[in-house]
Amino acid sequence: GGPPPRRSGGHAPMAVVPEHASYEVREFCARYPIDEEALSYLMNCPPEVHLTVARDFRPKTDGEADYSALVISFSKRCRLLAAQKPGHSLADGLGGDDSADLEAFRNRFPMDDRAFSSLQDLQPHARRQVLDTFVPKRMDDTDYSAPVMAYVKVCRARAAESAAHTALHMSGPGPVSQQTVDDFCGRFPMDARALEMLLAAPPVVQTRVMSEFRPKREGDSDYSAAVVAFLGVCKRSAMGGVGGFGGSGPGPPKRPRHF
Repeated sequence: GGPPPRRSGGHAPMAVVPEHASYEVREFCARYPIDEEALSYLMNCPPEVHLTVARDFRPKTDGEADYSALVISFSKRCRLLAAQKPGHSLADGLGGDDSADLEAFRNRFPMDDRAFSSLQDLQPHARRQVLDTFVPKRMDDTDYSAPVMAYVKVCRARAAESAAHTALHMSGPGPVSQQTVDDFCGRFPMDARALEMLLAAPPVVQTRVMSEFRPKREGDSDYSAAVVAFLGVCKRSAMGGVGGFGGSGPGPPKRPRHF
């Protein structure tokens, strides 16, 4: 029991990893603590990116209390590399023919043809997410069609959001200059957490925040909450433009759940 541990300085608590996250994500987060923002970013990456991050992330020092900014930055690079190699998996064993895995999954979780067809129609990395992370509420059912269909819908939405995130990072202006960041922080001071979130945003979002942010008054000593709030507005607007996840709907859930 009790509240989750907090970072020194009163910043956001470390994320509690969902029980049914992939083995790689759970093991990774146990070794490298991250906050909810970083966990959400990682969970929205394709499964092959999870494997690459878990395998290749090597910080300069182990035993730190928080690796959130480093994990977001590294995950972003892995995602961009994956997007630049269409049709190629980042991790061995995730590409190619998965028909045997599909049949094994259907044998374990019997379903009707419609549900099985919806699973087959998913993009490869979304299909792999279903095969690897589907956990029904009951293990003794004779027909899992409905929960499989529901989870397929969730994974399809996550794949679309992941593609939209990638499109944001691949399009628009390049990263803002360090001088621009320094000038913005000098004018609008913020805490380390707010700065981490700003620097983790796609360049097009960073540019908009730094060019359009207008607080109610200038001269305050801390604009962290206002910057984070405007950053969220800019993210939702940008995502709505490239992936259909802005404004009009709730979007996909941020973490796995039972079906």
